Amino acid sequence: MKKEILDSTIKEEMRHIPTDTRRSSQRLLRWVYPSKRRERMDLPKEVVLSGCIEAVKKQDPSFEPQYDRNFFKI
Repeated sequence: MKKEILDSTIKEEMRHIPTDTRRSSQRLLRWVYPSKRRERMDLPKEVVLSGCIEAVKKQDPSFEPQYDRNFFKI
């Protein structure tokens, strides 16, 4: 996939994972998702997001991720 298309796809997906300056775990999710997504464009976005959420929950078991559940059908 061309870099420009890849970048715009990830940018669009990131619009559906909100920022939250008060919660470092949400910020961690937003930091992890783009790099994992870039590595795994062959997988559905929901699979990548689920894996990222699991990784963050290993550090913060009480983490309640915020994301657009209409966009990411998890």
